[in-house]
Amino acid sequence: MQVGAATDPGLVRPKNEDYLRYEVPDDPLLVRARGNLFLVADGVGGMGGGAVASAEAVHAVLQEYYLNPRGDAGRHLRHAIQHANLHVYNMRVGHPDFSGMQTTLTALAIRQDSYWLGHVGDSKAFLLRDGTLRPLTRDHTVVEEMRRLGLLDQQRVRQHPHRHLLTRTIGGESMVAVDLRRGHVQPGDCFILATDGIFEHLEPEDVRVQFENSPPDRAAATCVAEATRRGGYDNLTVLGVRLAS
Repeated sequence: MQVGAATDPGLVRPKNEDYLRYEVPDDPLLVRARGNLFLVADGVGGMGGGAVASAEAVHAVLQEYYLNPRGDAGRHLRHAIQHANLHVYNMRVGHPDFSGMQTTLTALAIRQDSYWLGHVGDSKAFLLRDGTLRPLTRDHTVVEEMRRLGLLDQQRVRQHPHRHLLTRTIGGESMVAVDLRRGHVQPGDCFILATDGIFEHLEPEDVRVQFENSPPDRAAATCVAEATRRGGYDNLTVLGVRLAS
């Protein structure tokens, strides 16, 4: 397995409120029971609250997911994300400085021949398999709901002034619905997690080309650098995981 990641605040935002982590346990028993976990989060909120929200959510998921190595991995991933949601929510309502803080969260667990993807918000996950880039997530935004209802086409979605208005976040409410997806992995599969800032400047095809032709560390760095070169209006984060062929 090859893992590579890159993150940058971009050229406009004063602080990077994105956060990424991955865990590859040393304990072989834990690897068999829970596998490896990869996460990206994109925080929002004033007074530095976005950075706090994204980091706290990621750490809460990591801690809760590996706490009990028994039971179904997908169910436990959903529980860990809901636990993180309540943790961030309680911080938000308990600290006036953090009253607006929330975050997206996309978490990928890979165990043996299966993967589970838990998702809240508008960060994105893709599977690159046999040269084809397949989206694994759906944005939880107002404009995406309008698109699904046939009120907007894809071009207008990308240009809409409220395209970043989220309908679902970590920390927004005390309970959150988590999109959970399960699939089987194949040799050579490459998973890509990215925050929405990347796709303000790059097309999915741009990302596909980089990960198709470069190892994950170089591909992630190139995507972030190119998004920065094209304007860097938002924080920029990419994480790639390529399985052995």
